Amino acid sequence: MPDDVTAGDAELVDAARSGDQAAFAAIYDRYADRLHDFCHSVLRDRHDAADAMQDTFVLAAQRLGQLRDPSKLRPWLFAIARHEALRRAKARGRATPTEDAGVDVAAATASPEDVVSRRDAGAIVWDAAAGLSDRDRVLLDLHLRQGLDGQELADAIGTTASQAYVLMSRLRDQVERALGALLVARLGREDCEQLQAVLSDWDGTFSPVWRKRVARHVDGCQVCSEKRKTLLSPLSLLAAAPLVPAPMVLRDQTLDRVRTISNVRPAGAWRHPSARGGFPPPMIVNRRRRPLLAAAAAALFLIPAVIVAEPRGRGGGEPEVASARRDVTTTTAAPTTSTAPTTTTTDAPVAPVAPPPDTTGPLLSAVQGDDCYSTFSGSNPISATATDPSSVASVTLTASGPNMTSPGSQAMSPSGGNSYTASISWNGLGTISWTVTAADSVGNTSSSSGSFIVQTTSC
Repeated sequence: MPDDVTAGDAELVDAARSGDQAAFAAIYDRYADRLHDFCHSVLRDRHDAADAMQDTFVLAAQRLGQLRDPSKLRPWLFAIARHEALRRAKARGRATPTEDAGVDVAAATASPEDVVSRRDAGAIVWDAAAGLSDRDRVLLDLHLRQGLDGQELADAIGTTASQAYVLMSRLRDQVERALGALLVARLGREDCEQLQAVLSDWDGTFSPVWRKRVARHVDGCQVCSEKRKTLLSPLSLLAAAPLVPAPMVLRDQTLDRVRTISNVRPAGAWRHPSARGGFPPPMIVNRRRRPLLAAAAAALFLIPAVIVAEPRGRGGGEPEVASARRDVTTTTAAPTTSTAPTTTTTDAPVAPVAPPPDTTGPLLSAVQGDDCYSTFSGSNPISATATDPSSVASVTLTASGPNMTSPGSQAMSPSGGNSYTASISWNGLGTISWTVTAADSVGNTSSSSGSFIVQTTSC
């Protein structure tokens, strides 16, 4: 993540804590569009998204003093938005709102070029995303669209960086398979009689049942597997879906609400034992520890034992028990009615599994402004999105063609989140070809190419 995305966050937090309302307004201006886009991605309803975003900033204003590390403002805000969006999604149940949910734009006879156009990409992606769980949509959006990775992504969902990497890696594979199956279902029916039979009763809604059914067929069918390979990456389509910015009217409404509660006593801490550093409760709670704790409590009643604890800390908290060793055998004094000692075996906590090495280039999607120009001189904007679990190190645009006035190779400028921009300028006629190359911090690269024509006749 480029440093300039969050530059100055700590200073804004410090100023806002001291009562500077202009500083909090600056925080709103910096993050409102992205937070609204995120809430809309999860809730798929403009009214719910607006309410969730407003509540996010009100909660942030109330709890700003609890944020232990002001430089983590960005993942903290997304963590609050995640908490609010999932709370609203749970309250309304699994019913999917019809507003903004997208339409079935891809008929069976549509061409791949029509289906994967930028205009239709959002509808296609969200048709398939409706088959994902709320939590999967949160994780996918935070990483792919909002550009959070590494420790930032872990902070936003409330887990470790290694666990976030594992979750995201698995989800990327699942979504590529699921969304790829959707595209094949809409575009490959004419090529495969077996697929036509599978989809004979399909009503066009890509539910989890149909997702699994079609994906299973595509995995085992050579024709459909090859068809899936010829289509654009579904993850690229998701990353390229247009941003849904916060309506302008929400700014004054939200800041008025913040000013109203500015003199009210700050909200209490999040009610969860895992809430640390002022962050809301984690998205995924590890419930495996509860049975282990219950078994340990039962063992204390059944087996006489002596527990040696560390002295209480200065805060007067509970005693700290020394870390357990794997397969440690503890011998206790035997009861007077028995001649053999009693032994118990304690399993130590399993160390987190290190993430596998990153051997693939960044996930990259690049598009140009127009395919054809009828002006002798001009410029064509090139935009790209690039994400990578090892962080994106550079994004470069290389172009070649007649009478170009822009550099043949130039670094693309970050434009917020995981987006980058640059322009190709010319002063002549002909075809100009370009390639965007993204590199991650460990040296892996990926590329995306295109071309456009400059001519004297009308396009």
